[in-house]
Amino acid sequence: MSADKNNSIFIKCACEGEGMGIDYDSSDGYYYFSYWSYGLSNRKMSWRDKIRYCWQVWKGKPFNDELMLTKDQASKLENFLLLCRNKEAQEDG
Repeated sequence: MSADKNNSIFIKCACEGEGMGIDYDSSDGYYYFSYWSYGLSNRKMSWRDKIRYCWQVWKGKPFNDELMLTKDQASKLENFLLLCRNKEAQEDG
């Protein structure tokens, strides 16, 4: 997958402990969702955890998991998010 800067976004979690990256690859038509954790918690990372994390960065995939969506699936997600946002706006106003 080759991610163009214009086809990528990173959204931090409100807790600022995690985040989600979204990339769109026009060559295969898929949206890639990756879930990141920053290692922020109430415990320190062990040396083993630090090395494992560095290894994941070295390999180019330092995220926890990834989900691929087709254009149709991305549209479903978009519609769901807009529906929820509009419903909440109607309840507030």
